[in-house]
Formats: sequence, C-alpha cells, structure tokens
Amino acid sequence: MFDPQRAILAVCFVFAVMAGASICSAQVPEVLYYKLNETTGTTTANDASPGQGANPATFNPAPTWVTTGQPLGASAKSGLAVITSGTSLSTTASFTIEFWMQGTSGTFGYLCGDPGAGNVRIFAAGAAGTNNITLRGGGFSNLDLANANDGNWNHVAFVYDSVAQTMTAYLNGTQAGQNTAQTGTGTGSGFFVGNNQAGTGSGFAGGMDEFRLWSTPRSAGDIAANFNSEISLTDPTATPTSGSAFTGSTGAGFDASVDAGTALANFSLDCDDANTANIDATITTSGAAPGVTQPTDVTAGAVVFTLVWTGTPSTPGMYTYTVTLDDGSAQTIFDVRITVTSPAPLLSAPYAPPPSSAIQITEIALDPGTSGDEYCEIQNVSSAAVTLTNWTITVWDGSTTPDFTNTINTVTLQPGDTYIFCDNGAATFPAANQGFSANLLWDGTNCGAMVQDDSGNIVDCVFWGNMNVPTITQPLAIGSEWVGASLATISINSGYERGGTADNDDASDWTVQTTDSIGGTNSGLTLPFTTSGTTTIGGTDPNFTGTAIVG
Repeated sequence: MFDPQRAILAVCFVFAVMAGASICSAQVPEVLYYKLNETTGTTTANDASPGQGANPATFNPAPTWVTTGQPLGASAKSGLAVITSGTSLSTTASFTIEFWMQGTSGTFGYLCGDPGAGNVRIFAAGAAGTNNITLRGGGFSNLDLANANDGNWNHVAFVYDSVAQTMTAYLNGTQAGQNTAQTGTGTGSGFFVGNNQAGTGSGFAGGMDEFRLWSTPRSAGDIAANFNSEISLTDPTATPTSGSAFTGSTGAGFDASVDAGTALANFSLDCDDANTANIDATITTSGAAPGVTQPTDVTAGAVVFTLVWTGTPSTPGMYTYTVTLDDGSAQTIFDVRITVTSPAPLLSAPYAPPPSSAIQITEIALDPGTSGDEYCEIQNVSSAAVTLTNWTITVWDGSTTPDFTNTINTVTLQPGDTYIFCDNGAATFPAANQGFSANLLWDGTNCGAMVQDDSGNIVDCVFWGNMNVPTITQPLAIGSEWVGASLATISINSGYERGGTADNDDASDWTVQTTDSIGGTNSGLTLPFTTSGTTTIGGTDPNFTGTAIVG
C-alpha cells in the first residue's frame, strides 16, 4: 500500500461490474482505486480489492503532479495524462464511478470512458454545458451534473443500479440528478481515465483525484460517508474465538498448550476482513502435531468464519502452523503455535512397607547341637507385628526343582519373634515350631529355601551349595529377590546366619556359623531392619517413569 497522501487526480469514480451485487457489499472499491498519491513518476497504484487490470497503472503521457490544494492525499493528477486501466466496463451490470475533479469552466474534455461499452463516457463542457459534466452512451439516457466543472474541486459520482434500473448522479456527496427506466447495453473493450480512449486527443486536462470504480451500486449514504476521505485498505484479521485456548495476535502469533493425550478444546480463531465479504485462508505446516487435525483451507469464505484445530495430540513438542488470510488485495500471515506437553507427574500417597518385607529368613543350620536335623529360621525384623496366613515355604535339596512347598501355620509374629522349621517336627534340640513334610540333606549342592506371602510374592530366599539360581523356574523364576552367585556348600554342624541392618538380596547378607543361634537373634543382626516406604510417580506420559523414596 502507498502513502495515504498521494497525487491529486481528483476523480473518484466507482463502478460495479457484477449484476445483482448487494449494496455496500465491500468497503474498498472492487475494480479500480487510484488514490493518486505518488507525487512523482508515470504510474499509480490500484488499491482496489480484489482489483482488476494493471497494478500499478501507467500514465501516457506523464501527468503533472499537484501537491498543494488537492482535496485528498499527498497529490493529485493534472494535465493531459491518460490511464489505460487494463480492465473494461460492461454497462449491463451495476456500477459506481466516483472521483474528484477540477476543470476549467467551458473547457471540453473526456474524464473517463470505455469505447466498447456503447461508448459510455463522462465529459466536461461541450454538450454538457459550460460548467457541467454529462454521462452519455452505454444505452443510458444523458445525465447532466450541473456546476461540477466550475473551476473548483468537486466530487462527482454516477451510480447505475441494474436491478432498480436507475442512474443517479451526486455532487459533493448530495444527490443532484436521477434517470429511471435505465438499461445498459454495452460490453466494454477497455476502460480509460483522463480520456475515453488511448491518446490525449479530447482528453481532460484538469485535475483528478481519488478515482474509484466499484462493481456495486453505492447508496446515497455510502457516497456521503466516503467522498471526502480516503478509504484505507485494512489487512484481514484473526482473533481468538470467545473462550478460545489461543492467546496472542496476528503480529505476535497465537499460542496454546495441551497435555499429550488430552483432546483439543476450543482451539479456534475467528477470521474477518473490513475490505470485502469473502476471503481465502490457507494453513500450512512443516510438521503437524501427531493426532491433531488442522483446519481445511477456505476459498472465498464469507466472513466472519472460524478456523478450528481438533484431535488428541500424542507426542510432546511445539508444532507451528502458518496461516495466510488473503482478500485479493491485502494479506495477513501469522503463526499458530500448539505446544504439546508431557502430563505433570502424579504422586500417589506413600505407603508403608508391605508386611512381607518384614519377614526374613535369618538362619540355616545343619545338624546343630545333638539333634541331627536341618533347620530354617524366619524372623520378624520389623518394628510392627505381622500375621502370616496362607504363606508358604519352598525347599530345594540337590536340584533346581524344589522338593516341596509347605503352607506355614497361621501365626502372628511380634517384632523380633522367630519361627522355626525342621525336617523333624518332633525335634526338641533346638525346638521347632513346624516340621517340614520331608527329610533333608542340606550339606550337598543345589540347596535353598524361599518364603512367599499369601499373594504368591517372594518374601525372602537364600540359596547355597552353588545353586544356579537363574535356571530355577519352579514354583516361579527368581528375579531381583536373589542377585549374583549363591552361597557355597556347607557341612554338617554348620550353617549360615543373616547379619546386618537391611536385606541386600545377595550373598553379602550371610556368614558361615559353626555355633547356631536358632530361636534367638543372631549376634550380627541389628533389629529392626532399616526399611523404606515407596510412592509411585507416574503420569499419562508413557515416557515418564520413576520412584521416589520416602525414608
């Protein structure tokens, strides 16, 4: 767009080329709009929207630019200078021609016209009369406009309404004449400003400014409202819809964010235009957000219309869409940025260590004292009572396949209490709480014991005799409950005792003993064990995992 203060071609005429077009359907001339504000040179911009013909249009010959005294803008055209518009005028359809002019009283000249449209033209003086101008040809009756050529700057307008079949003339914003029962018959071959044909012969040598040609019949209110001011061509606009997730502007771009896995809600923009009733919208992106559907392109959409992004994004990141709004003369280009975020981690309430972690195998003894039997001791190493109901103990002796699994009698163990198993239920030295279902020989290879709770979870286990723990599959595979190599083979009258302050689930928890402490707390064992509660950290983002320890 050119500087609003231009040259002074004080002819403002608007004509509508579309039959049946609604009155005041546009705010900017649709066909030609020469503001004539250039002040120098041989061309002038066509600021019509969408505009027809050449842009810029060329004068032949060059005009004299008037920069003082012109009615509007920076300058106006004067002298014999003709614009070949590059478009034509059909007088069968509605149109409006309006412009500012300053002629010399009694001096003839054609202001504009199309020789192919039934030779429709507007001229000053001559048959019009000394101080007058006339519209003639194109199938219309002559319509005179008195005192338009009196040597002063005057605004003139001729409006043809093909539906009402009227031709109306205006002088300085006021109706000054009208012919009824008018039917245009001409098909144009080329429209000229400053003459009704190429060349300067019989051209208008006076001043012209603000020349407008519309494809609609402008109303009396339109003429009065706009004749004394330039019409600004504004860019198409976009604003967040009421309640929209977007914030921002066309200058800075629009932004909105959403968690991955959450459906987009009201990610919408309203598009409008002050120049014309219909605009195009094009949406492009170099990388669309997975799961998001962008708006479809709009062609000649009636404003106001809404662009909406929908769907459920799946992948975190920032995704940029470039929107171009185009009304044929002005464009607005802006970015729409949608940021897909990872959901905030959700912390569950911390919970106490499960009862199963409070029960540990604390001693294995082979023929202690004079009993000649095999013993396994479990103990409550926590600071709270634990009741064992439907718990089990599994035993290996010489194979990776267990010998048996026995259900542990229901019992409540207070902190520090022990519970003793023996392969001789009647053994009294040391005394046992429960007998195993079979005799054992734990001084060989591939030996072990495992306690499970009522849900089948491994509570604790210990393996010795060079057991190949990873090959165990029955009653279930051993995972993190035992890490690394098993303990070595032990001999009769010895065993293994647990020590320390916590369960490491490996051989470091155990030492060989030759004097048992079955039924009591091992000398190297510190009770209660150091335990920790856990809380799960999670969210809907599948890439996020973690555990927080609360001591």
